[in-house]
Amino acid sequence: MEGPLEAGDASSPDSQGLAADGRLAVGSFRNTQKEEPAPQIQASRPAVRATQGRGLQGGGSLSKKPNSRPEQRAADGSGDCQGSMLGGPPVQSEEPAFSGVENLLCPMSSHLSLTQDDHDYQGGGLVGDPGPGKELPAGLSPLSEMSPKLLEADPSGSSFPKPADCLLAQDLTWELLASGMAALPGTRDAEGRAVLLLCAHSPAWLHPRCNSHELLSLLFYLRGILRSEVQALGLTVLVDARICSPNSSLIWGLSQLQQASPGSVHQVLLVGKMPEEMPTGLQFNQLPSHQSLLAHIPDVGLPTSLGGCLPYSHPAWLDFRMRLETLQQNCQETCALLQGVIDSVRALQQPVESGDTGQLLQQAQSLMRRVLESPQLSWLQNQGSLELARLKQGMPEVTLSPDYRSAVDKADELYGQVDGLLHQLTLQSNQRMQALELLQTLEAQEGGLHQVEVWLQEVGWPGLEEPGEPSLDMLLQAQGPFQELDKVAQEQVKQGEKLLQPLVGWEAAELGPPGKRFLTLRSQLTEFSRALAQRRQRLADAEKLFQFFKQATAWTEEGQRVLTELEQEHPGVVLQRLQLHWTRHPDLPPAHFRKMWALATGLGSEGIRQECRWAWAQCQDTWLALDQKLEAALKPPATNSTATLCVRRAPAVPTIPPLRKAYSFDRNLGHAHHGHCAAVVTDSHRPEAGEGVWPRSSPSVPLSGSSDFRNPNRLQLVLAEMVATEREYVRALDYTMQNYFPELDRPDVPQGLRGQRAHLFGNLEKLRDFHYHFFLRELEACTQHPPRVAYAFLRHRVQFGMYALYSKNKPRSDALMSSYGHTFFKEKQQALGDHLDLASYLLKPIQRMSKYALLLQELARACGGPAQELGALQAAQSLVHFQLRHGNDLLAMDAIQGCDVNLKEQGQLVRQDEFTVRAGRHKSCRRVFLFEELLLFSKPRRGPADGGPWPH
Repeated sequence: MEGPLEAGDASSPDSQGLAADGRLAVGSFRNTQKEEPAPQIQASRPAVRATQGRGLQGGGSLSKKPNSRPEQRAADGSGDCQGSMLGGPPVQSEEPAFSGVENLLCPMSSHLSLTQDDHDYQGGGLVGDPGPGKELPAGLSPLSEMSPKLLEADPSGSSFPKPADCLLAQDLTWELLASGMAALPGTRDAEGRAVLLLCAHSPAWLHPRCNSHELLSLLFYLRGILRSEVQALGLTVLVDARICSPNSSLIWGLSQLQQASPGSVHQVLLVGKMPEEMPTGLQFNQLPSHQSLLAHIPDVGLPTSLGGCLPYSHPAWLDFRMRLETLQQNCQETCALLQGVIDSVRALQQPVESGDTGQLLQQAQSLMRRVLESPQLSWLQNQGSLELARLKQGMPEVTLSPDYRSAVDKADELYGQVDGLLHQLTLQSNQRMQALELLQTLEAQEGGLHQVEVWLQEVGWPGLEEPGEPSLDMLLQAQGPFQELDKVAQEQVKQGEKLLQPLVGWEAAELGPPGKRFLTLRSQLTEFSRALAQRRQRLADAEKLFQFFKQATAWTEEGQRVLTELEQEHPGVVLQRLQLHWTRHPDLPPAHFRKMWALATGLGSEGIRQECRWAWAQCQDTWLALDQKLEAALKPPATNSTATLCVRRAPAVPTIPPLRKAYSFDRNLGHAHHGHCAAVVTDSHRPEAGEGVWPRSSPSVPLSGSSDFRNPNRLQLVLAEMVATEREYVRALDYTMQNYFPELDRPDVPQGLRGQRAHLFGNLEKLRDFHYHFFLRELEACTQHPPRVAYAFLRHRVQFGMYALYSKNKPRSDALMSSYGHTFFKEKQQALGDHLDLASYLLKPIQRMSKYALLLQELARACGGPAQELGALQAAQSLVHFQLRHGNDLLAMDAIQGCDVNLKEQGQLVRQDEFTVRAGRHKSCRRVFLFEELLLFSKPRRGPADGGPWPH
């Protein structure tokens, strides 16, 4: 085993001279095709050239006019290799080897397009003087000295060291470094320590420049390549002394390294002859055989020159280190420059006056030119990504070293830091210059903006002022002048917003005092536009309120005219004229007065609200006068009978207030008043049957010979039952609203019930409002003359149409209750302690209409008075029966399909029913729909039994 270690070979350093050994080796590496095949270089150049067009499009774009907001001017992002987050380090790959073709596009290529595109690739670092006696591999040259501008950049606060802080290859004697006298082949001993290989037979030990300083620098340089955790373990120095024993320079250099940095050398393994002198502080172990060498260093970690399996080429390693350090130093210097410019951009002051904008813009552009003129940045733009790709691709003689991966990762990280700083500088510089250019643009248009500002202060705002509490007449008179002001104001606002549109998204802190003034004007325009719209809506509401007043006044005047004409008329004529009047001029619906009050309240004037109350009072007085006129006309003639009709109420029921009091305007619009009916209806406890029913009293019976043939006892009892059940009905509707409506607002409501309030409850709330505010009080006002109930039904013919819509919606409500409601509302029913579920309460409107029909029928039977009263009761019965039937008619009409006629244009659906068509023994079912303008026949698709549709 001694033979291979002692015998020399053709590759031994002794077989070549010093200069030939160093420079020729480098020269042969420069010409070899194994490291850099021509196709790879040719394939990589287009990738580098392609990436230069991406990202910033050259720093020149920074000096051009920006086209958008800074947030929208961010660079496009990194390329295809090591895609980095903006402002963050690039993501590092886990594979030990890198593909040069796949990794040519790196983060830098998306931003480093700051110089001209006509630079041809030179294949090396920055051009500089290699110094006397130094020759570098092809395409490489030592880094140039830092430019004065770089020295001016203050990297304080930055994590990037200055180039002088690290020992680089350019700081060493080139002949010593290239000779291979000391090398790091990437070997690790059995304990994981790095192995430093020293060749005792290298002629470089006798070189004139191999002095103590240069030798120690070389050893420190090689040790500094290792990671910090590997350095802490100490070096295992392997001395190849097979040809000659180590000279004193070698031993002295190791001793000085150990003294300068204790623990740097853990042990010295000597292959071959022992030195003549043994220094203190170093542990020398002579290895007599190859087997003893393998006990310290595995075979796979030994270079092939020592009989191992590790391929190592010092020229390839040297070429890798020179390229790596060139890229690293360019990155470090560029980072220092970019950080300094970023701090300078941040330190730029905001413009104070209008004239400062141009000067500050020139300062910002000067800072960016400082970046554009950086030779390091230009080199990184043109060659950085290609150099990084070559480093990652590498050769087996280099990539198998454990130190290779950490070195490339560090270079990749530095490259990503340049990318992040450049992106940060791009955003800040773009934002800064866009703000300044925006101010320049606005200052150029300051004349037009000043005109808008003066118009706002002198014309706009004064034109919107109004008295503290204007009347309705004042608001109506202000419409004409406001229309002229509105037209001019919209033009001024449009012009101002167009000029100030570029300010969208900017804040005062970014634009300084001049920008704050423009932003203030923009806020004033926005506030004025809002005030203008409010004024426009206010005058429109005043016009609507005036129309409501006009309708109420017209109805009141017509009623008063009829009352005047009927002063001396016969009761029969009075009844005819009143019926004709109510047909042509029905009572104003409750919604009319609710809308009128809402508009008056929105205008915020007590005088207008007082006018609204006055209009309401006039309508109610006229309604009461008409009702009293009707009552007088229906009153039977006086007789000589001494008998009287005596029906008394229970003491618990208060006396019915006058009709005007019962129709209080504020109460009907939701204000808090405490009438006796409100106390009954708003009680939230569970409705009980029979509450409020008047006690049956024994009235006197008319004497024989009386002209009144009606049964007054029966009439009063039927009316008492109608009023009592009406109170109970209203209480049930209110109970349903108070207890079950809020359940649909719970967060755990089933998905099928969400947004289904209208389908589940229908128009139940409107029914409750109608009966609570109007119908119940009208029934209570009919106690002195029960047959007058019929006119209450006829006057509210339109309101009773809500029951047809409720009936139409009932099947959908039943479906929701069947699918979800019974289970969901069961808990609430149990909490209320109610024996009726929600479905029972939803059925009450349908049951109430049927109850009305029965009660009206009883009234008609008991009524023996004039024919007009009997006719009115029969008409009321017909109204109720029609609404009961009309809901089913609407359901059937909705089932019609395929009809080429718009049924909504054919008037109201009067009747619908089915009939049978016989053709011999065959029978078929058909359905006919009678509209006011159309008679429609339909044929069922699946037959009437299964409730299928009725297509035309």
